[in-house]
Amino acid sequence: MKIEKIKEDHYKDLADFLSDNFFPKKNFLFYINKFNYFWEENPSFNNKDLRGYILLEDNEIKGSILNIPIEYIYKRNSVIKISCPSYWYVDKYHRSQSLNILLEYIKSNELIVNSTVNKLTLPIYKRLNFIDINNNNNFIKIN
Repeated sequence: MKIEKIKEDHYKDLADFLSDNFFPKKNFLFYINKFNYFWEENPSFNNKDLRGYILLEDNEIKGSILNIPIEYIYKRNSVIKISCPSYWYVDKYHRSQSLNILLEYIKSNELIVNSTVNKLTLPIYKRLNFIDINNNNNFIKIN
């Protein structure tokens, strides 16, 4: 079992994995279009940015967490880049590795904003010292 950074070479296998496992069910092309939107067409993304991580066993994807970089202009002149995690999923047979892939993601990003925290993940993010910025399940962590 190993965790690797997502590369363009992984897009097809990752789209297959997510279309087979992630809920709600979406087709392969939906995910390919998402990857293009998140990374290839995203003006905030450059090739040095993290796309996310995949969990591999025997070169087969068993889990993922994607990164969506977004730039904000702060006080009219400073650009701040944040990382937004998305599509955090590990298949049921490898669920014990879920936290490992999340921790790898957290270590790799300075400023993380997550607006997709749900009932299952809320205790995890709170335990990892994410702060609810507006009491509406929008969490931030600064490393």
